[in-house]
Formats: sequence, C-alpha cells, structure tokens
Amino acid sequence: MNLTHTTHPPGGATALIGVQAAVGPGFILLPVLAGALILLVTAIFTNNVVYHRSYPKHWL
Repeated sequence: MNLTHTTHPPGGATALIGVQAAVGPGFILLPVLAGALILLVTAIFTNNVVYHRSYPKHWL
C-alpha cells in the first residue's frame, strides 16, 4: 500500500465517515478504542491457546 500510495480501506472509511457526518470526538474515541480492544483480546486468546506461548510477557 505504501508503494501504490493507497489507503487501507477501514482506516479511510472511518475518516471519511467522521468528516462527512461532522461527528464529535466521541466518534473518534469509540471506533479506535473498540478496535484496539478487539485486537488485544484476539492476540491474548490466540497466543495463549498454544501451551508454549505466553502473551503478553511484560505489560510495562
């Protein structure tokens, strides 16, 4: 995508909806926070299913 100078569809759609609908900061916070939490839960689940892997090893 960097070589073709194209936008990742979900990222571009979220920005486009936010600009066209003239939404407030709550719209920005909700999709970003929900997406980050979904990715984190998925990573924790899939990496801890296998017995020899542990995610996360360190939080901070």
